[in-house]
Amino acid sequence: MNKYTRYFKVTSGALIEAVKECRSTNDAANKEYVALLNKLGAEETYYVVGHRLVAMTFKNSPDQRIYKRNKNTNDGWYPKKNCKEGKEIAQAIESIKTQSVDDCLKAVGLYSGPRIIQGGYAYSATLVVIPSEPMELYVTVPWYDEDPEVIEQYKKDKDARKRSSMSLDALLWKPPSEMTEVKEWEVKKVIQEWNDSLKEVDAA
Repeated sequence: MNKYTRYFKVTSGALIEAVKECRSTNDAANKEYVALLNKLGAEETYYVVGHRLVAMTFKNSPDQRIYKRNKNTNDGWYPKKNCKEGKEIAQAIESIKTQSVDDCLKAVGLYSGPRIIQGGYAYSATLVVIPSEPMELYVTVPWYDEDPEVIEQYKKDKDARKRSSMSLDALLWKPPSEMTEVKEWEVKKVIQEWNDSLKEVDAA
């Protein structure tokens, strides 16, 4: 069985609404982060992983009794949790609600974790957001072709709780009507055109 990738374009429906809500949540989180950083005397530039603040920056080195270096950054700091002041700051940071865009895939019956494993590699669905007006989304879904008889037998075994397979479960997914299957080159073309438009804005 040879793994390949299916590509889908989405311009309406549950996934679009989920992404809009996610972006709204993260925009609000950014404002809360900036307000907190200003209060702490930090710069408004900060490091994120999955939209969560993981390190802040300072014009001058902060109090090292309260902050420690984030070794994964060049100039990032994070509050220590073994002192009262640092623990309170960390709690304030971690109380701010954010959301990973990939979590929105649940709206169409997908998820961001591994779906198919072949040759020691795990393959996952991904989501690309083109924040144009109107918004466009592109979803990649790992896939492989399986004998229909194998699929039908697996469904029976699964219902009878005799068998469980992550890869075969992945093949039971059916795209909702708002997902239009497209070619890889179409997705690459849209992404390239969007990136080029951003370069033009930066150059202006």
